[in-house]
Amino acid sequence: MTDRQFVLNFDRRPMLERALQYDTDNPQVYRQLVVYAFQMLRAKRTRGSIDLLFQRLRWYTTVETQSEDDFKLNDQYRAYYARKLMAEYPELAGFFELRSSQFDQLFPALQPGTRGTA
Repeated sequence: MTDRQFVLNFDRRPMLERALQYDTDNPQVYRQLVVYAFQMLRAKRTRGSIDLLFQRLRWYTTVETQSEDDFKLNDQYRAYYARKLMAEYPELAGFFELRSSQFDQLFPALQPGTRGTA
């Protein structure tokens, strides 16, 4: 291989499969997202942003914990985590606005185009 060649290493598995594997391999991500979502509820927020929670998690792992591991948080998993949070915690029902996603099949009670109410 010359210095002008490079290798792209794409994970060709379906997004759904990759997200589930990531969640299994990184349970700390979901645990911390739960903490942040409930902090927003305690702050009297009636709506939340999964984007905000993801950015807060990035700040936490980069600055507050000064994590040495190679922590990566894929934005493509935001729809999965928003649905998982609302599905598993009734207090968060309707907290995130949902758009159609390939993750809808995992959480059929949550309707895209709404605020995620079952």
